[in-house]
Amino acid sequence: MKIEEELKTTNFTNERHKAVLSVLFTASWLENYINTHLKAFDLSHQQYNILRILKGSHPKALSVIDIKARMIDRMSNVSRLIEKLRQKDLVTRQEDSQDRRLVQIALTPHAFVVIEEIAKKIPQQDFTENLSIEEAKQLVELLDKLRG
Repeated sequence: MKIEEELKTTNFTNERHKAVLSVLFTASWLENYINTHLKAFDLSHQQYNILRILKGSHPKALSVIDIKARMIDRMSNVSRLIEKLRQKDLVTRQEDSQDRRLVQIALTPHAFVVIEEIAKKIPQQDFTENLSIEEAKQLVELLDKLRG
């Protein structure tokens, strides 16, 4: 659906203003789509982001600082999110033997099962199926360019 129809307006300052609103609207739409599916797993999109980051680094554990640097939402309270994941038996925390202030975070075996179940519920193609591979590449390039 066109952004004019979604926002029920054609009153944009210019095409750049329209583009910004379209990006913001789409980001919110995607977040709501993902959150709807994550509710069944009692996870927020930030917690799911941490699980995917740790899966990508597996078998290497990551520090809280490393996780935060890879987050989509870098304003998140990563320590609090990790503690919630630990309480759900999805991550482990282990102090570094050389530096007790450094804590390494890793996935539990249960986390791999949960991540696989989520992947079945939220296939990546669902929200990109209207784009060809070439269009998806172009979209990435344009968004990269937007961020400078």
